Amino acid sequence: MLSRATNLDSLLLIFVVGMGILSAFLVNDTIALLDIPLIVYISKQVGIRPLVLLIALALCG
Repeated sequence: MLSRATNLDSLLLIFVVGMGILSAFLVNDTIALLDIPLIVYISKQVGIRPLVLLIALALCG
């Protein structure tokens, strides 16, 4: 996910679409619980606040 994203907008788009596809096949609660550590890791790597991706996670499921 990080290698395909060139800026914050593309990262957000890839994240929302990816989590939306996963939530179609798995339970939304499971996706939300498992992705919180992933969001913290990605936000540290990119250097953004995790709140941006947490809001996207809440809205995409």
